Amino acid sequence: MIPTDATASRRAPIGAGALVLACLAAPALAESEPASVRPPAFEEAPPAQVGSAPPADALVHPRLTLDIDMNLYGIGTPSASASRREGFAGFLFGHINPGLHLTPDVSVQAFIHPDPAGDFEPNGAVAFLRRQNVILEQLFAEWRPAAGLQLYAGKFNAPFGYGYEYFPGVLASFRAHDAYLIREQLGAGANWTLPLPEDWGEHTVSAAVFTLDTSLLANSLITRQRCCDPGFNRYVRTTLRKGGAGNTGKLDNLALSVEGRAIPALPGLTYNLGLLSRGAGKDGTRREWAWAAGLRYEHAWTETARSLVFGEVVEFRNAGGNPLEAAEDGTERVLSERRRFSTLGTQTLIGSWRATFVWQREEAKRSFNALPTQTWLEISGGRELGWSFGLDVGYQYARYVRDDRSLGQSHSIVGRLNYRFIN
Repeated sequence: MIPTDATASRRAPIGAGALVLACLAAPALAESEPASVRPPAFEEAPPAQVGSAPPADALVHPRLTLDIDMNLYGIGTPSASASRREGFAGFLFGHINPGLHLTPDVSVQAFIHPDPAGDFEPNGAVAFLRRQNVILEQLFAEWRPAAGLQLYAGKFNAPFGYGYEYFPGVLASFRAHDAYLIREQLGAGANWTLPLPEDWGEHTVSAAVFTLDTSLLANSLITRQRCCDPGFNRYVRTTLRKGGAGNTGKLDNLALSVEGRAIPALPGLTYNLGLLSRGAGKDGTRREWAWAAGLRYEHAWTETARSLVFGEVVEFRNAGGNPLEAAEDGTERVLSERRRFSTLGTQTLIGSWRATFVWQREEAKRSFNALPTQTWLEISGGRELGWSFGLDVGYQYARYVRDDRSLGQSHSIVGRLNYRFIN
C-alpha cells in the first residue's frame, strides 16, 4: 500500500495530464446510450462487505453474485520540490467481490483488492502499473438470524471510519484508505440495527474483535519483493515479527461504531462514530487507541441538482503501539505519537455532471523525529459516461513530508476512471 504522504508522488508530466483531460471527450461517444444510472459517492451502495443486504428470498439458492468496483488512476506532477517526484504514474485500485449465497440469510463473501505494493518516485518517467499488486483483503461468512441482525466471522475490514469507501472526487478516498482503514483482520463481529420508533431514524451498532491476519491468506497474490529493494511495503505474507498495532496473534483488538441515517428531525444527514483499540505488536510498548467522527449531508435543490457536504476526523493515540525507534542522536527510544487525519469537502451534482472540492490534512505529534503537517487540496469535475463508467479529472496541490522529514510541495493533474458492475 502506498503511504499517505506518498500519494503526492504519483503525478504526470503536462503532456500526460493532457491525455487524461482529453478523456473528457468520451461523453460524446456515449450520447447514443442512456446515461449511467450508477449513483455518485454517497448514494451508491458501498462494496458488498460486512453489512450488505442478502439477495431477495424469491431468488434461487444457492447462487453466485459478482460486484466489481474498479478505478484506474492517473496522477501526474509537472512541478514538485523534489525532481524525483515529477512524472506520471498509473495504477489500479478497487475490489472484485464474488459472493456465494447459500440461502437468503447465509453467504460467503470474498474481496480481491488490487493496489500498489509500495511507494515509488517516477523520476520524470511514465510509470504504468509499476508494483501493481493484488491481495485477498476479505473472506468471511455471514449469517442473518433475525431482521436487523448480522453475524460474521473470517477475514474482514474492521468497522472503523467511513471515508475510505464514500469520499467522492479523485484521491480523497484513496488517501483515507491508506490512513485509517483497518484491513485484513481475522475474527468475528456483528451489526445490529436498533429496534427504535420510525421517527427516531435508523441507527446501526457494529462491533468486532480481531487480530491482524498472519495466515497463508495474508500472502500477496502477484507482486513479490525484489532483491535489495526496500520500497515494497506489501509484497509477501505478513508475520508476527513484522510488529505493528493489532499484530498480536490474539483476539485482543476491538472496534465499535454507530451509524445513524434517515432521521426525520435531521433530513439528509448521516453520522458515524467509532472507537478502536489495538494491542501492541512485537515492536510496541503500549496499546493503541483511536476515535472517528464523521458527518455527511445531502440537500436537493431541484429534481436534477443536489449538493453533498461531507467530513470526517480520525485520531490515533499511541499510534503504532509506541514502538522503539532510532532517534537522530543514534539512540533507540520509545516513540510516542498522536496522529490525526481530517477531511472536509463538498460535491455538487447536476444531472450526470459533478464538481468536487476536498481538503485533507494529516498531523503527527511525536516525542522525537518530528514530522511536519501534510495537507492536500483537490478540485475536480466529472460525469457518468454510460456503460457503467465514470470519469473525474482535476488539480491537486499537496504539501507533503519529504525523505529528510522536511516539507515539500507539488502541483498535480489527477484523474480517475471508474467502472462499476453488479450482478
